[in-house]
Amino acid sequence: MNHILVVLALLLSGCAEIVLEKSGATPGELDHALYECQVQEQQSANAMNYARDPMSNMAYPFMARQAVLRCLKFKGWTEASPGKASTPP
Repeated sequence: MNHILVVLALLLSGCAEIVLEKSGATPGELDHALYECQVQEQQSANAMNYARDPMSNMAYPFMARQAVLRCLKFKGWTEASPGKASTPP
């Protein structure tokens, strides 16, 4: 089984790129999983509170990024080790 490596920038400004992999997965599958995780986070109580009053939780953007990453890991995506990051065949 081939590993597909995908460089993922989590649509939050100031975030470092994360390299994720999932055995046999395609970039389209990552896009779909990312979309699902982002929608799930946007519907969370933390997101709704932040939308009403951004000053109420200044750490929310970081928390949201971590929540999306946890969701992707739950779906089977793993962070690739830095030396493993390469262009897919």
